[in-house]
Amino acid sequence: MIRKTFTRTMLSEFSRGIHRTCPDLAMVVLKNIFHAPDIVLGIISTFPFIGFASTLFFVPLADNYGRRIHWISGLELFSRICLLALFFQDDLLLFSLFMAFSIGANSLAVPLLTGVWGNNFPAEKRGRLVSWLAMISMTGSIIGSYVFGSFLKTAPDSYSMIFFIFGIVGIMATIIFSKVPSERAINGGSRKFRQSLLDNVKILIEDRLFLSILIIWFLVGFSNLWLIPVRIIYLMDAEYGVQLQPNLVLLMTVIIPMAAQYAGLFVAGKLIDHINFGWYRIVTQTILSVGCIAFFITKNLWVIGFGSALLGFALGFGGLSWGIYVTFIAPPEKIQAYMSLHTTFCGIRGILGPIVSVLMLGFGFSPLTLAFISFTLITFASVGMFRLVDELGTRQAMYHQ
Repeated sequence: MIRKTFTRTMLSEFSRGIHRTCPDLAMVVLKNIFHAPDIVLGIISTFPFIGFASTLFFVPLADNYGRRIHWISGLELFSRICLLALFFQDDLLLFSLFMAFSIGANSLAVPLLTGVWGNNFPAEKRGRLVSWLAMISMTGSIIGSYVFGSFLKTAPDSYSMIFFIFGIVGIMATIIFSKVPSERAINGGSRKFRQSLLDNVKILIEDRLFLSILIIWFLVGFSNLWLIPVRIIYLMDAEYGVQLQPNLVLLMTVIIPMAAQYAGLFVAGKLIDHINFGWYRIVTQTILSVGCIAFFITKNLWVIGFGSALLGFALGFGGLSWGIYVTFIAPPEKIQAYMSLHTTFCGIRGILGPIVSVLMLGFGFSPLTLAFISFTLITFASVGMFRLVDELGTRQAMYHQ
């Protein structure tokens, strides 16, 4: 089952990597083709997290009826069909709506995918296997962004055709992934742990360690995610003096950080199964905070690229732990419930962050000021994580063996 899950997931992860860049690609299209106002870019940045925020209500339904793989495949198939629909649209509103549906449906599948990995990969190999899958995903992101940026530079109107091709690749990958072995839920909820909204609320009340991690993760994620549209605006707007072409914007915001994630994932994959998760997160957050400052401290492209690489390296660590850390601290039968809560909190921060940051830019705050706010919040979160190190070590020893 391990080999079958891994091999069938490889192509789908490549496709997911391509799709993961859609919010950034959409923002570049909106800025360069549609000349959309900055607030539209902020709204586009929230699309993945609207789906995340909905998982608290969606996962209990999916977990009790049918197979997880079928739910994941259905969501991803709908997501890729929405990309195909972009080929027939050149209207700002319709472009935004189909992109919203595509990104939102894709993000709904995330906690279900974590549940499949939790069941199909043994604990002692899970971190390494997921890190390899994540590197395949990064490869898809880099190739997709490079192709998109190259076409957008030479033929700006070709963006719809590229999204169409991305959709076709995604549909093929989804068909292959749908054959992955998956636990079947029995109607009526005869599992050991039948999810419900009440069950999830009880987890937050009873597991104070998990609640503390959610709050810390919220602060760190907010500090990173609210800068996503700001980075695009900073690099493209004449007001800030950088004013790069779309292909160079994608280089700085997607290709360089995605390439740096390879190094981060390689190191993280070797560490995550053998280190206290508290220390793992403190290292991740320290690198992320420095990257936030370095990106905006100057107009020099080498320094911006260095900051982008630091962000990517940190996200290599963070991206790996984001998808599997609940397997370290949750009872096996409750992994998907914990993940749905984690994903919902991430959705809330991702909805709030980009809109708040774009509004603050409108009120006269500089990108560097927002970066310093991020640095402060992440530092505060690291202090909080330090206080949880011992308790996390005890919990890991209990569930991650």
